[in-house]
Amino acid sequence: MSYGSTRHVPVLLDEILQGLQIRADAHYCDATLGGGGYTLQLMKRLTCGRVIAFDRDPGAIAHARALLGDDPRCELVHANFDQLEPRWEQGGWPAPMGIAYDLGLSSIQLEDPARGFSFLATDAPLDMRFDPEQDGPSAADIVNGWSEEELADLFFEHGERAGRRIARRIASERDRAPIATAGQLADIAAAV
Repeated sequence: MSYGSTRHVPVLLDEILQGLQIRADAHYCDATLGGGGYTLQLMKRLTCGRVIAFDRDPGAIAHARALLGDDPRCELVHANFDQLEPRWEQGGWPAPMGIAYDLGLSSIQLEDPARGFSFLATDAPLDMRFDPEQDGPSAADIVNGWSEEELADLFFEHGERAGRRIARRIASERDRAPIATAGQLADIAAAV
């Protein structure tokens, strides 16, 4: 599934727009572009202002580029929002009047079986990265490469009460064969 095949509905849109107190000539930042809902609505309210939109997901950037074309009111930046300050300085844009963040996974990412975020697509590759082109480890790299203790700590840190048992089961299962799909990992967690 691509960004283009799903209609994006931004959450709390009216509240966000009201909170930003938009001026038609100012610069704004959409720190998490996603499906482009906030960016589009911000752009509609600008004359000579601009929206600088960030996303680490190349699919989101490609979708927005196709949707927006060469509209001078928008600049797309393929980067995580943790790079906002240095990338903003690099772009030379005036300070933003407001910044919108919509944190977390989108339904678009969850519904794309190739991304491996959902356990419903049992044969999906175990990737789970926002940017599959980045150098960082995939979920398969972590599940198959980290020690049992490191996995248990990771699960515990993210609120999984059965984390130690899941880590023990992963270590046991991967001794037989690498864990390669989202379905395999889901089965392991469900068995615990």
